[in-house]
Amino acid sequence: AQSVSCGRFFRGPEALDREDKAAHWVSQLAAEIGQRLQADEAENHRQAKTLTLSVSFGTSRGGWGDGGSYSRSIALTSTK
Repeated sequence: AQSVSCGRFFRGPEALDREDKAAHWVSQLAAEIGQRLQADEAENHRQAKTLTLSVSFGTSRGGWGDGGSYSRSIALTSTK
């Protein structure tokens, strides 16, 4: 199986500690993964079947990964 991925780390002053900051980066990540999927389809003649979102949370003290994490997957359907 092949993967197309897109990820970011937001630590320290870049932490997504407000809803507007999180909404902005969700939009940016969605646009980037959309571009990568379109390029992959054009280059490799395949379409993604599943989207997996993984999120890890730090603690209020700035630790990484101590605050928990979760992952969810959904099936993608073609619009073509």
